[in-house]
Amino acid sequence: MKKTIIWCLGFLLILNTACNDKCEETHTYKAYVQVSLGAESIRKGIATEASKTLENTGKIYVKDKFLFINEIKKGIHVFDNSNPSKPVALAFWAIPGNADMAVKNNILYAD
Repeated sequence: MKKTIIWCLGFLLILNTACNDKCEETHTYKAYVQVSLGAESIRKGIATEASKTLENTGKIYVKDKFLFINEIKKGIHVFDNSNPSKPVALAFWAIPGNADMAVKNNILYAD
């Protein structure tokens, strides 16, 4: 019985020293905030530009004689792929925030 009481007191003493209400460390937290744009703002950002160099590419899609290469978060590169050994850069479609693309029934969808 005496050993049990000593063990319990020792255990409580250890628990008591582990508790510390004084917090001296500072913590930095990151938070993500949703940013929304209206349809009109998005449409104003979409434009056809001169061809650019490829930097951070994503999905590649071939449709008929065209080659489409996704530039992550920026837009889509358009190439004339009539001669696959030498594709010709035609244009760059600037689509801010573009992450993906797909073609269905001759329509190119950009996300």
